[in-house]
Amino acid sequence: MNLRIGFFITITFLLAITPNHSFSSDNPTFRFLRSDVSARAASLGGGLLTTPNDINAMFYNPATLGTLNQPQASFGFYQYIVDVSAGHASYGQEIPDIGFIGGGIVFTNYGDFTTTDINGIKLDQFSALDLSINGSFATKLNLEPTVGGNVLIGGSLKYISSSIANYSSSAFAIDIGGLYQFSNQRTAIALSILNMGTQISSYISTKEPLPSLIKLSFSHRPERLPVNLHITFNHLNADGNFSDKLQAFSLGGEFKVGQYLRLRFGYNNQRRQDLKISSGVGLAGFSLGGGIVYNNYTFDYGNLMY
Repeated sequence: MNLRIGFFITITFLLAITPNHSFSSDNPTFRFLRSDVSARAASLGGGLLTTPNDINAMFYNPATLGTLNQPQASFGFYQYIVDVSAGHASYGQEIPDIGFIGGGIVFTNYGDFTTTDINGIKLDQFSALDLSINGSFATKLNLEPTVGGNVLIGGSLKYISSSIANYSSSAFAIDIGGLYQFSNQRTAIALSILNMGTQISSYISTKEPLPSLIKLSFSHRPERLPVNLHITFNHLNADGNFSDKLQAFSLGGEFKVGQYLRLRFGYNNQRRQDLKISSGVGLAGFSLGGGIVYNNYTFDYGNLMY
């Protein structure tokens, strides 16, 4: 233990207790960047920080890009309420003697809106769209003789854009992340810092903070059990005391059923708190999903409950 776990915990603790209001963005712009990117991530409560060999994990922790065992591409589409939809496209591969590179696009389309005059007469239509484009790089550090496991680091550069009718806003941001895979191949710990940056243009004269996040995740696959479990703290830079920061956590698990089938469940405590209403919260915060793996293809489905 020792050096590798101590490093992650110490850095996370210092970031979590340091009062940095420019990085603690509880009322940010570009909130779509906090949405789940893939069906697998949604069904697991957003916990992909330690997930190996999944190109979409780079949106949560760019260091995971270094775990790809072959070139990989992914496409996804998600339907929300009314005509709001979202999706992604991503690709990554290893470049021998250099490292791992990847890129992705994430978007949210809010549909069409109608403008009217004061008398309710329809005048025109307009649309609203959020978009993020990233390029990522990761590498594996040659520390195995020292730490007894795999250490990976990675980073992403993002261009972010938001448009409503004839108005728009844009920003640049970076993500950085680290991943330690224990030598037992069943346990991992990861730390990522997401959406650090600034607007380069805004809808109005005042620039707003980006939805920055500090995430810490632990995962473990119990011996002789076909399930991988995780707990992730999703917002360690949130305003408030240290115990408040720990409230934004998620839990999840993925069962391997035979060679082809995967079953998943998740719970996101922050989502449950956000969806509280006076009559109760029902199943808000819980999620279910699954996947079918066949040869080099994977088909995933996820469902967020309300």
